[in-house]
Amino acid sequence: MNQQKSIAALPELAAALEELDGLCRSFDRVPGAQAVFPQVLETVGRICGGVELQGYLYDKARAVFEPFGGPAEQGLTRLAMPNHLFEILSGARGRIADEPFELEALSQSHPWWNFHECNNVAIKRNRIVAIYPLVSAREVLGLIALDAGGLEQVSEAGSVNLLRLAAAQIALGLSHLSLVSTIRRTSFQSRLKALELETLQDVGMAFAGSLDLKQLTGDLLMRVISILNVNRAAVLLDNAPGRDNLAGEFRPEVVESFGLEELEETLVDSLAGCPQAAANLLENSPTVINDPALAAELGCRNLMVVPIQYKGQLLGAILVGDKESRSEPEPTFGDDDLRLLSAMAGQAGAAISNARLYSDVLRMKNFNENILTSIASGVITTGGDNRVVSFNDSAARIFGISPTRAVGMSVEALFSQLELSELAGKITAIKKSGEHFQEMNVTASGPGGDELSLNVSVTPFSGGQDPGGLETDSGAGLVISLENVSEGARIKDTLRRYVSANVADMVLAEGHQLVLGGKLSEVTVLFADIRGFTSLSERRSPQEVVELLNSYFDLIIDVVFRYNGTVDKIVGDEIMVLFGAPFPLEDDTERAVRCAMEMLAELEKYNAARTGSGQDPLKIGIGLNRGNVISGNIGSAKHMDYTVIGDAVNLASRLVDNAAPGQILLTRSVAGQLGEEFPCRRIGEIMVKGKRKPVEIFEIASEAQ
Repeated sequence: MNQQKSIAALPELAAALEELDGLCRSFDRVPGAQAVFPQVLETVGRICGGVELQGYLYDKARAVFEPFGGPAEQGLTRLAMPNHLFEILSGARGRIADEPFELEALSQSHPWWNFHECNNVAIKRNRIVAIYPLVSAREVLGLIALDAGGLEQVSEAGSVNLLRLAAAQIALGLSHLSLVSTIRRTSFQSRLKALELETLQDVGMAFAGSLDLKQLTGDLLMRVISILNVNRAAVLLDNAPGRDNLAGEFRPEVVESFGLEELEETLVDSLAGCPQAAANLLENSPTVINDPALAAELGCRNLMVVPIQYKGQLLGAILVGDKESRSEPEPTFGDDDLRLLSAMAGQAGAAISNARLYSDVLRMKNFNENILTSIASGVITTGGDNRVVSFNDSAARIFGISPTRAVGMSVEALFSQLELSELAGKITAIKKSGEHFQEMNVTASGPGGDELSLNVSVTPFSGGQDPGGLETDSGAGLVISLENVSEGARIKDTLRRYVSANVADMVLAEGHQLVLGGKLSEVTVLFADIRGFTSLSERRSPQEVVELLNSYFDLIIDVVFRYNGTVDKIVGDEIMVLFGAPFPLEDDTERAVRCAMEMLAELEKYNAARTGSGQDPLKIGIGLNRGNVISGNIGSAKHMDYTVIGDAVNLASRLVDNAAPGQILLTRSVAGQLGEEFPCRRIGEIMVKGKRKPVEIFEIASEAQ
């Protein structure tokens, strides 16, 4: 009879062992061992004859074994593990101690003797009589413990070896989790540092190549918003940087702002009324305020103010406020944020100083070549004999010849390299008129035969020296500046990555220019994501999940492109689509809503095919909002994404989180632009994270709903 019962139990035992194996394999896919450890203990207890096990996981930070699972909720006491014991038991001073043991059989020579003595009171309180260590190759990860009843139950069921095997399997799972966590943490920190360095390098290159002060400050604002993920920002500059700032005369003006438009006129006074920030600015020191009560004076929840200075001279300040984060309900500014903003302010200080200096020397018709070597434009100076005196590196790249070869060439011979002999004649004629000459979009033949588009500016200067400090013959010389604006191929390639083919063709055919940088735009933002995707993906293999997402996005993106939408990004099962960027159309909002409705209609057809083949249908929620954003290319020189930043994006994201399956939620900014042909109704107000007041929301019906 017992033999028959044992044989009958074999399939159940095999299933339980398979379940245990699956649970142990899942360790490296969970955020921490606590997420699955209690379930593992329950499964092992069932395999070993229904015994109730005590489970402990080692917490390195606190040097204790923390009870989890089993009877832990009945008041088990944690077990101490001093560092010297951990080193002994982890094999740092010999072979790792991984064999299970009964406490009554311990001798003073046993590796776990000192652990037993250290935890004698806790062991008695927890009624532990036997311990199965959970160890990896080099360290102790946890314990499985038995009380007297549990040990007797395991022995009677003949499950001692099963428990030993299960402990080894659990230890292997914990070891994998520890290794994966270490790799992820190291990889994340490395990527974060590399991204920070790449970002600062890219910012420095962008700033160094810009001599237009307005463009430079606008680019600075856009990068600050996108890199630090803030809802409010402003760039302030002192128009009289030579005055005595230390005497309290620092009075900047707001030159760029985002999210602070209603406070622009009073922002400087508010900044002066914030004693901590004002005093720090005069000392060229940054200020971080995470207290909402103190930051309220400047209309923010929290803020940072960092001085823009160059060589000890205070030029202005960068103010950022209301940090955003999807992972934190109330994010604050930390050391990493301050370090990044300070580095950007330092680079901006040098660039602003250069831009101002360049503007001054152009007005005086005389500048220093040491400054011009750091800018992106090609700069050439000639003497009175129309021969090249100085020739910077940017000019060398445009003409495809070295500065050594160029110096001494005549203007005619030099420009013949680009098949611009006619332009050379105009340039030499400038000496007679003495007037400034400028010609835009000059077509030239580049060194490799590529077609170049150049903006050419020529300014005469007089005096005994050229801008490089070299003696010239008598008569006026020329300063020739060339800017390479050959953007056609890059714009074409960029557009076809961001928007549908018909939109790209229209841009190219009609001569629209894709703005590379940042600008203030009004757009309609659409978010859509799959409801219940996490539970759906848990029942499938990674390959099946990828195939499902690919087929789903093929369907959705086709709909987006039919309505001339721009796919901003895809994150997991969520897609973000823009209508109105990179350039606006009159019916952006209507197209966005029609796109949302057709998404649901197409998904209904897609689900009919899935259910017909026995697969689960997909349900999505959709949220739309319209508002002002900063739009532009964001990233680094190696990788660049066209995206938008601003509160309007965040609200659309919050809206989709509240959308039920098959539901399209709208804000008033969208609903107010719709005609009668759209079945739209008000459904109430909701509170969303980051908003102090409730948001009025609407619902739009669809045949697919």
